[in-house]
Amino acid sequence: MKRIRVKLKIWMLWKNITIAFRPVYLIAFSFSLMIVFDAVMIAIMSFYSDADLIYKICSNLILGSTASFIVAIIIEMAHNYQINRRKDLELNEFYGSLYSFLSDRIFEMGLSDNSLLQHYSKEPLEDCVARPGEIPKEGQMAPKDEIQVLWDHFSEIIKSCQDTYINKREYLSHMELNALMDILSFYSMYIKKYLRSGVLVGLIGSRQGQEDNYLLKQWIPSNMLPYLSKEFKDAMHDYEFKQALDKIMDIIFDSKDLMQVAFDDFEVGEKYIIDEDEEDSEKDSDKAEESINFDNESIISGALKRILEEIDILESEAEKMPSGFFVHFEKNELKRQKKKYGIK
Repeated sequence: MKRIRVKLKIWMLWKNITIAFRPVYLIAFSFSLMIVFDAVMIAIMSFYSDADLIYKICSNLILGSTASFIVAIIIEMAHNYQINRRKDLELNEFYGSLYSFLSDRIFEMGLSDNSLLQHYSKEPLEDCVARPGEIPKEGQMAPKDEIQVLWDHFSEIIKSCQDTYINKREYLSHMELNALMDILSFYSMYIKKYLRSGVLVGLIGSRQGQEDNYLLKQWIPSNMLPYLSKEFKDAMHDYEFKQALDKIMDIIFDSKDLMQVAFDDFEVGEKYIIDEDEEDSEKDSDKAEESINFDNESIISGALKRILEEIDILESEAEKMPSGFFVHFEKNELKRQKKKYGIK
């Protein structure tokens, strides 16, 4: 525990220094311009003696320009430090959610029971998840792949991304902003929209010609009713059928409990990802025929995989900030364990 605290202090000191250089492009451009200008002046001075007027003019220009560039760089670094410190404070909660998800991935994939929090615990954590490729023993759970872990925690992840994108976007870098935009786009275009359309088609196909409210009530499983909020119940009566269905899907994805009940039998994972080169042959295989919802599961799994790629970008950006120490630690642990077990 003491070693971790020392690492944390060194990390915080180093990152508080280096955040003054982010973004580095303006500082690098100013420094490069100073070097080029000074090099040109020195080249001109080489053709004259130190008694010549041009030599003295070039010498004074070098001194003046170098001093000006250094002052400009220092001012830019001070500005960067102020902005990045504010960003680090404002996004601290978001970085915490990334760290939490990383820890869940490591644990639920069976890669390690020795997360960073383990170093602060007096008692060792019990190994209750089997290692990748191993048959679970009594009392152990089977390891999951990254897509399955993301689906299990999707409600928390998407709410965190939405809140950060809407309320704290001024603190995001272009890379972070683009990553969050892509996550919300995949969520809206593929996951939410596709599942909503599937529910709509199923309702219309199975109960053609009956009342809309009746259809909605018939779709909702009886074991889901205790979880329904007043807002959920009102959505069935106060809106038209399609509007109510949209509202219901929003409420489902906003609640982990509702997601677990609504999509209890819905499966996702790496096994549903179809390579483009093998897509036609895979659709005709026995594997595809095993599940009626194989196409649905494949599309949702593909979207979740793309979201994982964007989350990886956000985690890499979080590592660069002082509050990203825990993200940095867990991300490196995840890489080491995946390499150890041969997981891509």
